Order: sequence, then structure tokens, then C-alpha cells
Amino acid sequence: MAIVNSALLIFGGLLMAVPIILHLLMQPKPKPITFPALRFILQHRRANQRQLRVKNWLLLLLRCLAIVVAAAALAQVSVSSNAFGAWLTLGGVGVIGAIVLLLLVAILFWLRPVSRTLVGMLTAMLLVDGIVAGLMLVRILGAEQPLIIGDRAAPVNAIILIDNAPRMSYRTENQTSLDRAKELGAWLIAQFPPDSRVGIVTPDGDEPFFSVDLNAAKKRLATLEMVYGEVSIPSAILSSLQLLQSTEPTRNELYIVTDLSRSSWPIRGDGLRKLLSERPDVSVYVVDVGVASWSNIQLRPLQIASSTITPAGQLEVQATVESTGFAGPRVVQLKLEQPDPTRPVRRDGNTILPESHWQLASTVELSDSTPALIPFKLGQLSAGVHHGWVEIEGDDALPIDNRRFFTIEVRPAWKTLVVHPENVSPANFVETISPARQREAGTATFACDTVLQSELSSRSLADYRLIALLNPEPLSEAIWSEFKKYVDQGGGLFCCLGHNAAKAGATAAEFNTAAAQQILPGELTEIWRAPDGDVFLSPAEYSHPIMAEFRNQASSIRWNRLPIYLHWGLQRSAFDSGDPVEVILQFTDRRPALLEKRIGQGRVVLMTTPITDPPRPADHPPWNELYYGEEMWASWLLVLQTAQYLVQTDAQALNFEIDQTVTLANDSRIQPRDYWLFSPRDEEPVKLSAESNQIRYRFTNVPGNYRLRGADDGTVLRGFSVNMRPDATRLNRLEVAQLDELLGPRRYRLARGQSEIEREQGVARIGQEFYPVLALLMVSLLALEYLLSTLFYRSSAAQSVASASPSAKTSATTKGASLAQSR
Repeated sequence: MAIVNSALLIFGGLLMAVPIILHLLMQPKPKPITFPALRFILQHRRANQRQLRVKNWLLLLLRCLAIVVAAAALAQVSVSSNAFGAWLTLGGVGVIGAIVLLLLVAILFWLRPVSRTLVGMLTAMLLVDGIVAGLMLVRILGAEQPLIIGDRAAPVNAIILIDNAPRMSYRTENQTSLDRAKELGAWLIAQFPPDSRVGIVTPDGDEPFFSVDLNAAKKRLATLEMVYGEVSIPSAILSSLQLLQSTEPTRNELYIVTDLSRSSWPIRGDGLRKLLSERPDVSVYVVDVGVASWSNIQLRPLQIASSTITPAGQLEVQATVESTGFAGPRVVQLKLEQPDPTRPVRRDGNTILPESHWQLASTVELSDSTPALIPFKLGQLSAGVHHGWVEIEGDDALPIDNRRFFTIEVRPAWKTLVVHPENVSPANFVETISPARQREAGTATFACDTVLQSELSSRSLADYRLIALLNPEPLSEAIWSEFKKYVDQGGGLFCCLGHNAAKAGATAAEFNTAAAQQILPGELTEIWRAPDGDVFLSPAEYSHPIMAEFRNQASSIRWNRLPIYLHWGLQRSAFDSGDPVEVILQFTDRRPALLEKRIGQGRVVLMTTPITDPPRPADHPPWNELYYGEEMWASWLLVLQTAQYLVQTDAQALNFEIDQTVTLANDSRIQPRDYWLFSPRDEEPVKLSAESNQIRYRFTNVPGNYRLRGADDGTVLRGFSVNMRPDATRLNRLEVAQLDELLGPRRYRLARGQSEIEREQGVARIGQEFYPVLALLMVSLLALEYLLSTLFYRSSAAQSVASASPSAKTSATTKGASLAQSR
């Protein structure tokens, strides 16, 4: 039996003395009778006193019992066994019946006259009490599994769900939250009966299972490690419930040991709440190992201007530092490895990395909840792939988010072929992606070659990373086939259609042939006109990488200042090849403005209005004012983002998030086919082989720099970097109301330590608190006491008035006798 507040029980016992003392003090003192007592009057008085004494003792008994029951209720008396609790509850019902029976007997045999109303009420209460006791006894004895007093030692099926997300590495009192969780898990295993089945489950997506025995569960718990990927506690609860459902009918328990960080729980949990309500056989405990208040300094995802720069260019990295619960100066460092052709290498079981670094440092003043921006610039880098990181120096309770990794490649500018007819100027496009000042400084990202469309057949398309078709005239099927082969092998094609795609006011047939439709995302239908300039670009969403730069300034761009007068319409082609097509941007008339088509390893982006028209064309009406309107900078940014997207495809991305599949382009003609991959885990390297001119790797479950080393007429060093998701170390806690919404109120028990777990175990295995029963008993006793005191005192007062006092009657009799003698 468990008592939460034993002091209250002792205090209640002491209070029981109060009515006893008052009872003794309030006993009426005997009064002397100055006149001779008449025998019948004295006998009547003695009978009244005996009845009054019985009534007072009955009321005293009820008042004492009410005080004791109230103290027991406030002390939260409970037992650890469902069976024991059921029998004790039945005993409590029996006690109530015994009290009622005692009152009934006392009234019938010792009190006169007998109150029929009181006897009827007590008889009804005794009858109801007997019916309730009988039903409880039938339920106990008729249970599928007989309840036996002392079943606390019965085996259980228990799942211990340990939250092992990165934020569980938060350290307080020289111990992380994960360490506390594992310590509590080991303590729980030690509490289970010997024949219990225990499963150690993590919310990282692994299939739950029961360990062979308790020792195996302890070993699994001891080897439990933190995971950096996405975790979902509700999903783990669902799979745990399925595992418990497959077991034999017995006592099932689920322990969720977590820091209650909000990021591990979904916003809505209707399905989980419903399932838990359908599984009352599972006792659910939420064990909180987190901290109510915390402080943390963390790096947000790095903003890298470009993951590919030229040898004359600059590495530009902007770090964002967030502080919660801390204010003061901190040093932020950027380190970039200097490539070493002899490393990485394994030696004596360790991975040896380059030791030389370029290093920049900046001191920043942090304030609570106000992000600080730190820009870093580093130039004059050697050609090749470079790994680096940005880190915050100094102590922190959660150091895991104080470092972020990055990888860049220093290589020559992207070779770009700009194709244009004689009546189209490429100047706007070239200046957009390769400004003159950057070309002069040797820092331009794109190296543009311009060629007339009539001379295109003389160029080798394979020499270029990007090809731009600016308002092209009809092309031959041979050229379209060359474009198909070029894109299929990983090239990027940007095509802007304008007036040259029309003949005699209609669509040129060469753009709708089978060969052309292998490249274009749809058939050209007709030219849509808006002479009043009331059509303009209208972004519906910003999820595509080309639109990412517009996301933070979406509300400030006035697209209506860039009117569109003419644009091409598209429809699904009869020669549709089945390659995926996506609309990136629309006009306000809901027709597509910018579309992407994926072909093989490359991409095609089509714009249905040109970017090359002068303000007042001499030979045709103007199609738009994209490069001459008041918001022309938005058009320039759109074209630049499109060009960068086409050259930096998924195959060229070098920076990834946890659990993303990495794809790197690998030209087998100039690059080795086989590589050794050195991961941040400092383990034996893994051999990777390129297939279809691609290197693919999906085991990116640890943040850090991943290095590739191959050999092809010398050492070839490549690689990429992986970082945690931004919310992986968010410590915002779940409120109890939110937990109720997810799991259901009163469907779980919340504990914050071993003592609270023991108490909740005692109640739910499946134990019982007696507060409701004791409260009902207390109310019953008070009601009986009030009823009896009302009836007793009213009848006593009536008898006193009817019989008067013996002294008054004696005095009246004496006076009558004296008057008779005088006569």
C-alpha cells in the first residue's frame, strides 16, 4: 500500500480526538433538586438520559469516522495491485454497510420512540450497499483472468521508448538527457519481474522487437547511440502498440522517456489518440528527462553564395548565430582545409586528415533571441574540392549544434554557349550571368561563347555545361536530336521563345515536330496577347530552387511593373515522351511562363516570352518590358537563378542534409570510376563505384565532411558535406495541454523521476487510488451524521418541552399541597 501524504493521515488521526474532547466537556452536569423527587418523574428522566447518551455516542462515532476518512482521502492512499485494490474497495463497501447496520440496530433496540422514516432510509441504504457489494463480488470472481491479491510480481510486456534525437545531448549537472534516459531505462529493467519481456525502442524508424531476456535488453540499452536524422515519437508509439498487440493477454506497459521537445511530436495526433483509447490494456508512462529552462547557442544553416567558384573568385559564407538564455561575446571561426594529395588515409586504425587550414575568426556580441550575422570571405583558393566548417568557440550545454560543415569546389567558370539569330542581341543575357566587371576581374562564374544560330552546327555541344537559345528561329530535326543527346547526358538547356517561333502570324511547324517535342515541355498553340499590359508574372509558390531567392522578398516585388504584352501558349504534346514536366512560374492569366522538363541526367527550362527584346523593336511589336521596367532587377535575378540552377543540378550539389541521397556527376572519360569514401565516423573507408556517370551514396546519417579519394593518373580528391536539419536541436518543450491533445487526457501518466515512476506504477499495475471511494464514504458519513443529529436533537427538544423539568413539577406539587392544608 502506498500513502502519498502520510503526515495528513497522522494529523487526521489526531483530529479525531477533537470530537471526543468536545463530547466529554459538553456532558451536562448534575443539578441538585430542592424538592422531593417523585419516583415516576425520576424514572422518566433516567430513560431520557439513557436514550440521549446512546444518540450522542452514535453521533460521536459518525463524526470520528468522517474525520478519519477525510484524512485518508487527502493522504491519497493507494495499492499496487488491481486485485488487492478491488478487494479493498469491496471491503470499503462492506464497512459502509456495517455502519448502516449498526445504526439501524441501535435505533431499533435502544431508541424510543422509533422513527419510521429513519428506519426506512437506513434500510434502503443497507439494501443498495448489499446490491453494490454483490455486483462487485461477481465482477471480481467472474474476470477472465482471476485477480489474486499480490499480483504485483506477475510478468509484464514492457516497451521502453528512448528518445535519442540530437537535442538529447543537452548537458546539465555533467550528464546529458540521453544519459539520464538510459539510466532510467536500466533502473526500469531492474524493477521488472524476472519473466517479463522487454523491448528497447528508438523513434528513428527501426522496427521494434522484444529482447531475448532482461540481460539482452540491458546490453541494447547500454549500446544505444544518438541519431541525427528525423525522429517521430508518435510513429514509434504506433509500432510499439502493434508489437504489444501481438503478445499474449497479460499486463502491457509502455514507457516513453523523452525531454518533451516539440520537434519530435507532430502537430496533430488524432490517430494516435484514437488508437490509445482503443487499447486500455496498455499502461502508458511519459517520463520527462528534459529541463524546464535552458540556454543554448547554435549555428543556423550556412548561406554559401556558390558551392562552385573560380580560382580568382571568393568564397563567401554567411553564418547566423542564435542565442537562447545567453548574452555576451563569442568567437566564431571559419576553417577551410588546404588539399593534401596524400590524405585522407587510414593508419593504425585511424583516419588521417589534412592538417593545414585557412582560418578566419570574428567576435560577435550575442543577445537573447536576436540572431547575429557573421560574413566570411576568403579568396585566392587553389583548384579542387575543399572541405571546411564554421564553429562557435566556448562552452555550451548543447555543443552539437555549434559547428556546421560545408564543401566547395574551385574550378574554371562554367562554359556557356549562347545561341541567337541575327535579329536578336545576346547582350542582356550575357551581362546578367557574366557581368563585365567580373569578367575583367576573372571572377565570373560563367564563361560565355556567343554564336549565331546559323553557325550552331559547327560547335561541339559536349564542350559546354549550359546552352542558351535566345528567341530561336525554327530548328532542323538534326539540331533538335543533338540537343536531346546533349541534355540526356547531363547538360542544361535554357530556351526563351519569342516572335521568331512564328511564321505568318502562326506557330512554326518545326517547334511541334516529334524531334522538337523530345526537348520542349509542350506544343506551341498560339500567341496570347495583352495589349493593355495587364498580364505579368505571378509566382504561386516558391518551393522550386529557381524561386528560392524570391521567397524572403515576395511581398516587396512589384511584378505588375514588368508588363507582358505577348507570350506563347502551350498544350500537352501528341509526341509526349513521358519525361516529368513542372510549371515553375505562371502569368496572371494562369498560363505557364517558366517550365522545366527533366530528360535523362539533364534539364530543359523553357520561358514562353523572350528576354532579348529592345524597348521599341523595329520589326515586331514589343513582347514585354522584363528588362526595361521599373522592377527589372527581378528579371535579371530570375534569369541568373535559372542559369545557376541548370549548371548546379542535383548531380553537382555538394552540401546536403542528414539522410539525403547524394548524387555526384562523374564523367568516366576524365574521372576515375572507383573511389574510397571516408566518412566522419572515423571507420574503415567504403568503396564506391560510379554507374551511368553518377556516384550515389545514401548512408548520410552523420553530420560532417565526407571525402572521396580515387586514382586516375594521380590522386583525385572529391567529396561533400552533410549537416543536421535546422530543427534537430530545437529545445522548445511540449506543454501538458498539447500532450493531452496528442495522447488523450488521463490516458497516460507523467513522471519526472524514479519516485514518481514508482508511484505511478503502483497505481497503474493496474493499481487503484481510493480517493473516490473514500470521498463517497466521507459524504455518506456526513449525510448520516446530519440526518441523525437533526432527528435526535429535535426529538430531545420535544420530549423536554412535554415532560418539563422535575424541579418545576415538584415545586408546583408542593404549592398545591400547602394550599390544601391551609384550607
